[in-house]
Amino acid sequence: MELDKPMGRREVLSTVAYGLILLWLNAYVCRELFVNQTAWMNSMHGFWIALAERAGDSWRHAAWWPYWDCGIPFEATYAPLIPAVTALWSTLRAVPPALAFNAVTGLVYCLGPLSLFVM
Repeated sequence: MELDKPMGRREVLSTVAYGLILLWLNAYVCRELFVNQTAWMNSMHGFWIALAERAGDSWRHAAWWPYWDCGIPFEATYAPLIPAVTALWSTLRAVPPALAFNAVTGLVYCLGPLSLFVM
């Protein structure tokens, strides 16, 4: 197979089908994350959920997280993308932050292998 040759219709359809099968398989494995709002005690789940919950109404306030360094800005916290997406998901879907965190985690778990497949 030559690298500069465009993919045919059959190859495109089979690639899309394999991608959908992979996505369905990952969603099936992670299905409990989309409905379960339990945080594991031996992990950082509670920490991530607390960051997302406290960030709800005060994203731009300089000392919204008063428990570190006498108040630390959001952008200086530990990996702020996860709590930001969790808080956004919680607000948009009107679900508790724990369920939003698990849904974001499940989404990342489902899309990670799919993005690797596409690459």
